[in-house]
Amino acid sequence: MKRVLIILIFVFLAGCGKFEGGTSKNLQDDFDKFRINDLKYLYSLAREYKDKTGYFPFEQESKDVPIVVVFESAKQAAYHKGKYSIMVDLESRGQSVAPKKIEIKTFNEFYAKVENALLRKVIRKFDPQKVSVKKPCVYIYVVYKNTIDISVFLHNALAFTRNLSPFNNKLAITSYSDSYPDVGLWNLNELENLADYKNFIAIPLNKPGYDKILEQEHNQGMPELKGKSI
Repeated sequence: MKRVLIILIFVFLAGCGKFEGGTSKNLQDDFDKFRINDLKYLYSLAREYKDKTGYFPFEQESKDVPIVVVFESAKQAAYHKGKYSIMVDLESRGQSVAPKKIEIKTFNEFYAKVENALLRKVIRKFDPQKVSVKKPCVYIYVVYKNTIDISVFLHNALAFTRNLSPFNNKLAITSYSDSYPDVGLWNLNELENLADYKNFIAIPLNKPGYDKILEQEHNQGMPELKGKSI
């Protein structure tokens, strides 16, 4: 398999926490469900944007260089200091030669582009863990060669994730038709039909509603979109 790992600053290594992943196991189980829901939400926005415009967000700029969006709050960014890896999957893009560079766009640019096309305000999504421990608390969007993938990093090592280190397990959704389970890269339909996925999602939350509290914190004061042309 041909893949490339592009490292902005050496792969993220976080310190030890008092509990698993820095919080209680029950809360981390909830966080993983929030992360998966956020992953699917961001993917749905990208899909809806393509339905409206004919392209994924930033797709027209990504013919020769991968465009990457990192979703992290100001507090998370202060802890990360850019210390996380960005993976660009080549096999799902039919390419064997690694790109020489990547281009970074901000999550504000992503949301503005989506809102301008969809003519509505969308929910800002960030990893539910405010302080990074064991793993990066980021969501990563990559568009390259007419294909997108969006990644999150889970606490639990599940049958459909790729283990990177203890309590650091990558899960990504791709617009490509095929899945690559060995690297945790999935076509959404195939992922949602997995028994292991269904079983995990079906487990009740330990603290229902906490994800909505986090959403309110991240979206307070965001202006309503008045409507702009694409």
